[in-house]
Amino acid sequence: MVKIRSDGCVYLCNDGNHLKNKEYMANNSESGSGHTPPKVEHEFRYYAELAKLPNCPPPLLNTERRGFRFASADKLDPRNFLPVALMTPARLPKLGHMACCSAYALSMYDTRENLIKKAKLLLKSNPKALKTIGDHFLEVSLDPQDGRHSAKGASGHFDFHSYTSFKPTGCVIDHGMLLL
Repeated sequence: MVKIRSDGCVYLCNDGNHLKNKEYMANNSESGSGHTPPKVEHEFRYYAELAKLPNCPPPLLNTERRGFRFASADKLDPRNFLPVALMTPARLPKLGHMACCSAYALSMYDTRENLIKKAKLLLKSNPKALKTIGDHFLEVSLDPQDGRHSAKGASGHFDFHSYTSFKPTGCVIDHGMLLL
């Protein structure tokens, strides 16, 4: 059964997989049906991977917000905007489906202070952690047309699932060394 959320997102109820607008149109284009499917303006960047996972992505928010994430010294390095699923794909088989879903999102924090807290926590268990994920930060401004994000957790962490139209380097507000 197909449902349409109030935000216009089309999804299948039986398994939670999202449909692309083209697929919805193909499945519901009986002539004379009188039903016009809604226009889905955006598609998630990793749609093919997300669609294979049950209930992925989960319900997300579509609001303006700032985000902070680990980055390399080069603020334009494309790895700064790759999700962990693409940076370290060997981790995926070890993750549950919701963690795997999250692995296709960009991991962000609501404040620089919360990002620094996470860095310190990581360094306690792995002194080389920042060599892998970056010892710099990026502050980004996210708009509704860039993608959707989860609600922030107690640590200030949230997942950002970008749309295919998202231009990451255009949203960078600040970049610098993490001062721990």
